Amino acid sequence: MRKTINFGFYTIKAIHKKENRQEKGLTLFFKEIGQRPLNIEEQNHRYIYLSNENIITIANFEYASNGIFLKLRKCRSKDIKGSFLGDGNQEYDVNQVLNSNFHREDSTTIEESFIKIFNNGVMVFQLNKNSVTPNQFKYYLEEYLKEYRFEILPIYRNDLFEQLEKGSIKEVLLKVGFNPKGSKFNLESHSGATRIDVIFRKSHSKNFLSLQYFKELLTNRKTSKLGALDNGSIEEANITLNNNSSPIKLEHYELREKQEFKSNEIANSQISNHSFFDSLLQKHSNFLREYLARDTRYD
Repeated sequence: MRKTINFGFYTIKAIHKKENRQEKGLTLFFKEIGQRPLNIEEQNHRYIYLSNENIITIANFEYASNGIFLKLRKCRSKDIKGSFLGDGNQEYDVNQVLNSNFHREDSTTIEESFIKIFNNGVMVFQLNKNSVTPNQFKYYLEEYLKEYRFEILPIYRNDLFEQLEKGSIKEVLLKVGFNPKGSKFNLESHSGATRIDVIFRKSHSKNFLSLQYFKELLTNRKTSKLGALDNGSIEEANITLNNNSSPIKLEHYELREKQEFKSNEIANSQISNHSFFDSLLQKHSNFLREYLARDTRYD
């Protein structure tokens, strides 16, 4: 039975909250997390709850000269106690062990996935339907590293910017979110707004959309040069082309790789090592080098 797996490309940055500087040494962060026990009954353990039922963890760490390779686990548990995630090395059927221990057939469901974070700040992420998502991974890191906020942002293909350069886009609709700083809406700073729409429409002006401005805007996923609306987080964006009345979601332009394998066994064997992710990065190396150079906020 053939298996198709999607991989997404993202940038990842650790920004010190008080000093507003980027920390380049991500390896030290993961070594700190890796020292925590997976045993659920020990203090300072290595998993977190996403909800009352869902938990996620980094099950295994591998380090190489060009980056960090991680195996993520997501479990759905029901009042489970004890060390059930394993030590990251032992191979066993988690469902079978749990069902046997608790004398039932639905103790948990589990999904594993792999990611690699490269030294240049690119993250290649295995995208499974029920596995850990990039946003959940961001939340996981920020739970352990309280002094830092993490930016995990999708990388867009060049054809998005080519559409801008050609003048083929007639409207850009941004859904922009702001973190409330209080319960009251502040008309001056908009700090009480949770989400607003920002629309850029094509006018008679030839350069109604600045290519460089939108490269920065869509790469950084933060609004800028909009006065009181600066520093909003772009949560969603729709783009309408001249020859199409239906808007296209920004996700359509995200850099993705779809890989097909002859079987689940072959898929698991190939994607569970550094070299497979290295080949995905190498395929887009020239484009990624130019893409990363656009963001100079923390240089």
